[in-house]
Amino acid sequence: MNTDLGLLLNSKGEDRSEFKLFNVPQQEANLDRQNNHLVKLRRILEDAQWKKHDVIVICDRAETFTNFYSKNSFLDMIFQAFEHNMHLMVCDYQDCYDIKFPLSAKLDYISNFDDITFIVLFSSIYGYALKRLSEVTNDMSVGAFLSKITERKCISTFPLVCKHRNYQEDNIVKSSNSIRHQKKNKIVALVPFRNAERLYRNVVNLF
Repeated sequence: MNTDLGLLLNSKGEDRSEFKLFNVPQQEANLDRQNNHLVKLRRILEDAQWKKHDVIVICDRAETFTNFYSKNSFLDMIFQAFEHNMHLMVCDYQDCYDIKFPLSAKLDYISNFDDITFIVLFSSIYGYALKRLSEVTNDMSVGAFLSKITERKCISTFPLVCKHRNYQEDNIVKSSNSIRHQKKNKIVALVPFRNAERLYRNVVNLF
């Protein structure tokens, strides 16, 4: 795995590398076929690999990537499918009053890639942070950062929504299909909590 983008940054730009995301043992991925979002994600990775895209995973917190998704064999699946051209960028939203990140310096680095597939992951704490993010217009904001990338690169994005025990599957399918047809080439979010449809729509509209 390429770790050039693996530096874990919180809102103050501090090093969060103690999470050691890249030292997780590579085990046989145990993909549950009933977890439809994981099946879709694996297909996305395979499609990106076939297109020779670099994949950039943008995550709101390191815990989102390690704790939640590792329970679903997500981490193992990514390690096995994309060892050499998977890039990870973690933005820590714990301080929701300061949604500004030292990300603009990464823009020139990312511009070296020819084609990119983005996977954007948000945890359940992101609801309030999203409201704050939508109010930020500074070039250092995550929204502005991603918008600049979409203007300059050929990017494949995919609508994904996690199932939630209190969320009807029919609503997820309707939301996913609607955005897939109406919001092409947009950054979209994989959101593992019950406000999926509302947050999903808002995140897409941001970019």
